Amino acid sequence: SAQTNMDLSLRQILERYKDDFEILKHVLTAKVEEDKKITAQDTLKIEQARIQLRELDLELMREHGQATIRYYDTKQQQQQQQPTAYPHSAHPLCLPSSSSSDTARRNNYHLSHDQVMEALKAKIQRG
Repeated sequence: SAQTNMDLSLRQILERYKDDFEILKHVLTAKVEEDKKITAQDTLKIEQARIQLRELDLELMREHGQATIRYYDTKQQQQQQQPTAYPHSAHPLCLPSSSSSDTARRNNYHLSHDQVMEALKAKIQRG
């Protein structure tokens, strides 16, 4: 393992320079700096992997968001293409039907915001 190799390396250093304290001190200092460099490189690799993972997460979220937007856009288009017909008694905005020509007129009839609000107020007042 890497730890065993480092221990052996350290043991070799200690054995080789045990009689010269000054050289041992400098070699050990160099070894510590080398270990710090290796640790920093490993940390950098880990952080780069985390950043890449976050970028993938963001991309996935964007794609999911676009898919969700496309889904709701499609649903909205379908609803606009096929208006829901309510019986007159069930919905305050539904026009009363008396003939098939009225049905064609109702499909082309668009209420303004004010008309919708007035119809809802009337419905609420009727109870």
